Amino acid sequence: MSELELSIVLETTTGGITGACDVQRNLDEWLREAESVRPRRAEVVLAAPGPVALDERFVAAGVRVLERAGAGYYALKNAAANDAKSAIVLFSDLDCRPGPGYARTLLDAFSDPAVGAVAGRSVYDGEGLLTRINSVNSFGDLYRGPRAFEAGFPLAHNVAVRRELYERDPWGPFVGRIGGDSHLARHVRASGRRLVLDERLLIRHEDMTWKLRGLVERHLRDTFVPLAYGTERQRFSAPFVLACALLLRPALRVKRVLLGGPRLGLRIVHAPVVLTVEAAYWILDLALTLVVLSVPRLRRLWLDFLGPEAVTLARAVPAAVPARGRHEPAHPPAPGFER
Repeated sequence: MSELELSIVLETTTGGITGACDVQRNLDEWLREAESVRPRRAEVVLAAPGPVALDERFVAAGVRVLERAGAGYYALKNAAANDAKSAIVLFSDLDCRPGPGYARTLLDAFSDPAVGAVAGRSVYDGEGLLTRINSVNSFGDLYRGPRAFEAGFPLAHNVAVRRELYERDPWGPFVGRIGGDSHLARHVRASGRRLVLDERLLIRHEDMTWKLRGLVERHLRDTFVPLAYGTERQRFSAPFVLACALLLRPALRVKRVLLGGPRLGLRIVHAPVVLTVEAAYWILDLALTLVVLSVPRLRRLWLDFLGPEAVTLARAVPAAVPARGRHEPAHPPAPGFER
């Protein structure tokens, strides 16, 4: 067993998207969780694309910053994963905060040696009806139960993995905002270990709806889903993206409302509001998608954000990634992200 039992990795680039992220409170909550599992040792690591100014009390508590200049979302997670010396590495984001007892419950879930990775449930932070509708739209699949999760993949802000299962880059060659979650799930399952959903693990995620940038990003990521998601064959197809905006994503949201809505407090009485919100989101998704697809510069900027140097429109990602052992991405690293 490693001297450190748990590394809590918080990626920082999402922290400014909502405009409402309470960094101090979130760090306090994560530190409380790290302290709660002592004498077993835990650490909190911020993975950042630039310098981070921490309050003295966080420095004194041992929070450390791993800086990789200019790195994107999954590049930062890979960098922290490679740096981790703990037996278990938990990945979250700075705009998330854990529910009470998260760390202790997580370590308990790893007591089964057959378990290679553990995922939890997520909910947007807030009790309002719109926030609950947003929660079921984004996270409804996690409320169908552990058995239904077995064939799926975790959310990148609420999953932990055994350090022994990878030498480096557990999120694969995906360095932007998409693809790494599916790659991690396949890698863990190929190792012969289980990836399980523990419903006791709850993370409250800042709701992106309340800032224009966050609203646009969340809805565009919903529709710009590549074919062969998270594999070496991943590629963007404009017709498929349009189909997602026009039909597939609205249908998925309705399915999530029906299956996960009751557990998030949505009832029959809320149906008129839910249908109105879903119709508005359908119009928004379609409008945003059409604008981005029709303006080459916007399309290029958006695809670079989703997967810089990893995927392009209608071009497959090169080089398959082996399920076990060391691998090297086939694309150049993001600036400042040494491998």
